[in-house]
Amino acid sequence: MKKTITSYQELAEHKGLLFLAMLYVIITVVPTLFLYRLVQLGPLIFPGGMFIFPLIYVLGDVIAEVYGYKVARIIIWYSLICNFIFAFAILSVIYLPFPNGYEHTANNYIFVFEHILRGDVANIFGVLAGGFLNAYILTRWKVFVEGKIFIIRSFTSSAIGELVMITIWVTIAFSGQLTKGELFHLAVSDYTVRIMYLIIFALPAAGIVRFLKSLDDVDIYDKKTNFNPFNLSLKD
Repeated sequence: MKKTITSYQELAEHKGLLFLAMLYVIITVVPTLFLYRLVQLGPLIFPGGMFIFPLIYVLGDVIAEVYGYKVARIIIWYSLICNFIFAFAILSVIYLPFPNGYEHTANNYIFVFEHILRGDVANIFGVLAGGFLNAYILTRWKVFVEGKIFIIRSFTSSAIGELVMITIWVTIAFSGQLTKGELFHLAVSDYTVRIMYLIIFALPAAGIVRFLKSLDDVDIYDKKTNFNPFNLSLKD
């Protein structure tokens, strides 16, 4: 029998999840805007979105740890769909006719955003591989250690997921635009920053996990979960 939600009290059981889901979408979408705005700091070169995007793995670990792999899987898919819609929305606007005298402004928009769909495709394939691998390792490991050593599990799973993601993402997004040496340089620089983010946000993420478990009174263990990334069911 299908359960019917009849009160706001039932909808409010997980106070932190809605905000986390919306924040996850934002962190997925915003870096796409700065994908080809390269930044150089010393010998390292980064895509501009690099200063935002690593947070998606920190946030993804928090969601998977507290609410489980199934919820993390759905949020990953929804965020990628929103990202794709966002890219198409931009492309549908920037090529619309413009009034006389606005050629410079219109051309600037085209120059900035004309490659957004390519960056979005790179992001989708990167997240599908790295994001799901990260969530899988984190939640499977959680069962084996009975929920302990979150910081170690989070860092290790994210480092592996980020490595897979950055390999796919850089290859799709920048092949043909950069030489092989520049691609390698960009990937190493990017991955270095991602690891730094994991170290910096390890303790804050652990604190957020403890807070959310207490706030929502939830702590999911994926003991019998179907880890197929294409299965979007929340049922056991």
